[in-house]
Amino acid sequence: ILSPSNRCLVRRQYPESADSSRNSSPNSDIAGLPATTGICGGFSETYAALCDYNGVCCREEVQWDVDMIYHSQDSREFNLQDFSHLESRDLALVVAALAYNQYFLRLQAANLKLGSEVTEQILHCVGRSQHLEELILEDCGLRADFALRLASVLADNSASSLHSLNLSHNPLEDRGISALSQQFLYFHAGLRSLNLSKTNITSRGALSLCQSLCQNALFSSSLHSLTLSKNPGLLGSEETNVRLPLNNQKQI
Repeated sequence: ILSPSNRCLVRRQYPESADSSRNSSPNSDIAGLPATTGICGGFSETYAALCDYNGVCCREEVQWDVDMIYHSQDSREFNLQDFSHLESRDLALVVAALAYNQYFLRLQAANLKLGSEVTEQILHCVGRSQHLEELILEDCGLRADFALRLASVLADNSASSLHSLNLSHNPLEDRGISALSQQFLYFHAGLRSLNLSKTNITSRGALSLCQSLCQNALFSSSLHSLTLSKNPGLLGSEETNVRLPLNNQKQI
């Protein structure tokens, strides 16, 4: 098995004084950059191209992990914990490459605080990808503004395949949950799993969520799991006494 140190990369060299843009979020919206085939959907090639475009050193250990470990395990889950040692800008470019990838179907992070550069690229990925099916961002320090923007990018991506969403242990509050709830009305295939545990949702946000789930008839057959636990007093109000038409008539 090759080790990272044995892999050869051809990189463009950049002078130290080169670009003041390095303090801003990486540019991941490159016109004409196609989704490619190859190992893990050509992830390494896309990642290298984005690094080159942004004038950032391509991290060969990232390519090695994907080409050797992910590929050998036939894993379709991209776990950001595997790359938690990277600086925020480097991790952002790793996520950016997923926007052009058709191999990975699940993006996951848990107990990992994500900086603004990384969350920006997650939103870009969700807004662009037609193949991402599951998004798990558990206890990542996300707030209501992220949920608002997530709702916006989902609204702009009519070809999204997202069917499972876990935003638990993030203080999204009612305004974040309500914004997402409005977008659930337009999910063309419904949702299979939704986890909003410990998101600081109150009866107001729950009512908005329940109304959206009830109004989209697809949820009656698609939704198998809805988690609203660890939101104190949430279901104790008459305002949230709404029966959800869940698959197999499960009552939450």
